[in-house]
Amino acid sequence: MTITEITNLANEMTDEVVSTSVVKGYINAVIARINVTLGATLTSMTDDNVTTTTYQDISDSWQRLLFVSYASYAIKANDGSLNEADRFRSEFESSFRLLEENRFNAIPDGKRGTNFGNMYYMKSDNGLNVGWFQTRNKGEDGF
Repeated sequence: MTITEITNLANEMTDEVVSTSVVKGYINAVIARINVTLGATLTSMTDDNVTTTTYQDISDSWQRLLFVSYASYAIKANDGSLNEADRFRSEFESSFRLLEENRFNAIPDGKRGTNFGNMYYMKSDNGLNVGWFQTRNKGEDGF
């Protein structure tokens, strides 16, 4: 997708008219978050590829999920329509979690940084309440 296509979709979703240069900044913020969070090396959108060049670092489907929803969120947040902005932000955050889960399918091999595969999550809702450290039903004797 080109920045013009992304801008048109975001403008249609928000009933606003925002320029491509403003939306380019929003998209670069998403690209930076992807790079930092996932360890990817996606290129930022520059003035050279603003209107005519198709962004090809990730597929159109991911661009629609991430770029359009974040641009719509940022447009509405700057407009002051916070209820609508929260809806778009929620959509973006769920899309970003989906990207994190599917990062090996979504990010091409050539755009994976050295720390790309080192991401892991630790389930911490149980803490140390498992196995040997599990809370026991203690009786009178304390055992």
